[in-house]
Amino acid sequence: MTVEPRSTFASSLHRSAAFASFLSFVLPGLGQLLAGARRRAILLATPVVLLLVAAGVAWIVDRRMFVSAALNPGVLLGIVALSLVLLLYRAWAIVDAYRISRRRWPGASAGARGLSVLVLTGLLAVSLYAHGWVAYLGWSAHQTLTAVFAPDGPPGLGADGPASASSTASETSSSTDSPSAQPTPTPTPTPEWAADGRLNVLLIGSDAGPGRWSMRADAIILVSIDIATGRVAAFSLPRYTLGLPLPASSTATFKCRCFKDVYANAIYVYANQHPDLFPGGDNRGLLALSGSAEALFGVHLDGMAVADLNGFVDLVDAIGGITVKVPEAVFDSKYRPPEGGNLVQISFKAGTQKMDGWHALAYARTRHQDGDLNRMKRQQIVVQALGRELRCDPLGDLPAVLKVARDSLWTNLPLDDLPQMLEIDPGPVESHLLFDVYNPVLTSNDWARVSREVAQAFDGPAPEVKGGGTSSC
Repeated sequence: MTVEPRSTFASSLHRSAAFASFLSFVLPGLGQLLAGARRRAILLATPVVLLLVAAGVAWIVDRRMFVSAALNPGVLLGIVALSLVLLLYRAWAIVDAYRISRRRWPGASAGARGLSVLVLTGLLAVSLYAHGWVAYLGWSAHQTLTAVFAPDGPPGLGADGPASASSTASETSSSTDSPSAQPTPTPTPTPEWAADGRLNVLLIGSDAGPGRWSMRADAIILVSIDIATGRVAAFSLPRYTLGLPLPASSTATFKCRCFKDVYANAIYVYANQHPDLFPGGDNRGLLALSGSAEALFGVHLDGMAVADLNGFVDLVDAIGGITVKVPEAVFDSKYRPPEGGNLVQISFKAGTQKMDGWHALAYARTRHQDGDLNRMKRQQIVVQALGRELRCDPLGDLPAVLKVARDSLWTNLPLDDLPQMLEIDPGPVESHLLFDVYNPVLTSNDWARVSREVAQAFDGPAPEVKGGGTSSC
């Protein structure tokens, strides 16, 4: 077997139209430079080089710019358009480099010409796939952001959705804020959501299903994050709670100034059924629920997030499952699947285990064997495990995650402030169960106690957090 001398091989490569095409695939203009068309090479390479330099400088100066861009629907549309323009630009540069090389060195054999055409076709196909994927991802992200942060509210909840986060605040006093919660000093003005030193978000799990209508809030959790320390506290409210305080706009509705005969999970439906008692137009359901939560917890809500618990299954599956540390074995012989059908038997052994979406939701929903209090504990464990998985692998199957979020999630957190919110480095979730019975009937003394517990959540050292998997990735 003879080996072609290096000088001969280098000369052949130098005169190869396929190699010139590849160089212009890597950077438009390089193939033209190889073929001796220097002026053409400079004209083709300059725009791309300037774009890369600008992106590099922006990354060095302020990396938050990239996060803000990824969360800006207008910028995402620009990325879609830019990707398609770059596709045409790169494809033209590849073909142009091929044609110039063929004209400059026309003496290639039939086999070499055939190989060059094959390489050219492959490079164009790879370019189409790469730029098409970026454009598709940008468009999917744009559609998801406009759906999740839609001003008209979650799908199916009415034409006029909840107002902005600031307008959902009740007029109750915020004097119960934790004295240790102070805004983090920043060189820029403190945003409104950080004014009290906390980020407070109400998570609502909507457990709609066969035979149910409207939105039933089967999971109600206040998540409060201390901005200065990153400590996270979660407060679960039993769905069968009676006597929640009325929102400030409807305190005269009942003598007790409370939802005397309305369970917490039915406030949304009840408010929509009584438009004469609850203002807010088609917003009234969520405004009543969020306003009641503000009055009970004694905090200003910076926003709320509504999630379809059935969509939770798809989300967990999209990220490849979640790792859950089950503290105690769970067995339910009469579990009703959310998709309907016959009762089934489910069982979870104690210990760390990987769960797909169906089993993660079943673990969070089952309650026949130990009631709603333990169900709330499991909900917090699952939420913590999901949060950990998203932190450790934020991309996962990104197109699938975006689709699930688009179909199953809505929030009124201010999109413009989201990059700053994401800069908070949260610690493990500290779970708080506010009641020791599954269907508490609250009094004004309970309201004061709950507000006090929420206000003092970050006093003292952080407790050891159990459940939800390990804290590290």
